[in-house]
Amino acid sequence: MKKAQNVALSITIAVAMLALAGCSQSADSGVSPEVSAEQGAGSAGDAVTDQSSRSDQVWPVTQYELDSALSSASSKEYDDFDEETTYLWAATQFADSVIFGGQVDTAGGSAAFSAFVVYYSADDWIFFDTLVVRAGGQTYELSTWESYEKGTDVGNGGIVTEYGVVSPGPSEDEAIAALLRDDSSKFRLSGSDGTVERAFTTEERQVIRNWFTAHRGLAEGLVP
Repeated sequence: MKKAQNVALSITIAVAMLALAGCSQSADSGVSPEVSAEQGAGSAGDAVTDQSSRSDQVWPVTQYELDSALSSASSKEYDDFDEETTYLWAATQFADSVIFGGQVDTAGGSAAFSAFVVYYSADDWIFFDTLVVRAGGQTYELSTWESYEKGTDVGNGGIVTEYGVVSPGPSEDEAIAALLRDDSSKFRLSGSDGTVERAFTTEERQVIRNWFTAHRGLAEGLVP
């Protein structure tokens, strides 16, 4: 729980700063939809080259794709005490008061922690507790939160913020892979006082793709 709370705080700070101040690195960098497994298969140190052995994976990743995704992170920091490297990805443009981001921590050449975050900022609370994704003709419940599992804040000018962190497991990975494969995928962020429903923006899809590629590549045993 403490780790998740720390992740929530670090992602939220990063997402807020990047969204409000802008990011010098283009969100279109990193792994693009056109980068195929075959393009990365010949890269030095690629641990996964046989397409047939990858067919049963929810989101197959090559070494080339992992390296590209990690290099696209909005920020990268090394913690001497925990001996962990933290990679952060965050969209820079709000759409209907919502943006998305992600974090991956690595230690000893493997994933130590991974999280996906949704961030809401507006004049009024919606007290969101559910994030649902519609993709490929199916509906996925990506996450639900109790009030104590979320973060909230009130900034200058009375702007309120709410954020929720998702620690992805198999069902969440399936939902995220589905939304990335469907160019028209959309989400519904629902709460007791309001709902935001729209399609994912191009920038959000690229940010999610880069984070998810890093998340899955490390989970599949690749080394940064």
